[in-house]
Amino acid sequence: MTVECDEIQALIKCGAFDEVCNMTRPATLWRWNFLQASGQNALPGAAALAESAKTLFATVNPQDVIDAALAEMQTPEYTIEQKLKYEREILEVCVSGHPLDFLPRNGEVWSDENCRGCRGKRVTLCGWVGDVPARRNKKITGT
Repeated sequence: MTVECDEIQALIKCGAFDEVCNMTRPATLWRWNFLQASGQNALPGAAALAESAKTLFATVNPQDVIDAALAEMQTPEYTIEQKLKYEREILEVCVSGHPLDFLPRNGEVWSDENCRGCRGKRVTLCGWVGDVPARRNKKITGT
């Protein structure tokens, strides 16, 4: 199966390789771009690569040009807001946190449980609205 460069970049941005690469997402993106610019086949799982070939998941080698360049670069981790933004764009769901965590609470107590003791009290509701397509099932009978 062929994997496109933009698919690898999207997977890096949404954190699919976080536990594999042991680098920040920006550093992994830079490594991927350097490997592509150098014409190396950097696709993961390329078992038939020569010993000298470089992959996205290689261990850091200070003698290597790409690793040396990455060591000199400032590649801080994305903020939680950036992570959630990419995850929402790419996966259509947030994995690193919840988007409502960024809303100011102003001393309010929030709960994800039913408010049993709220009968007759004024409450404020907060939620996440998603676009759920309507589906109709047509039952076919008697043929």
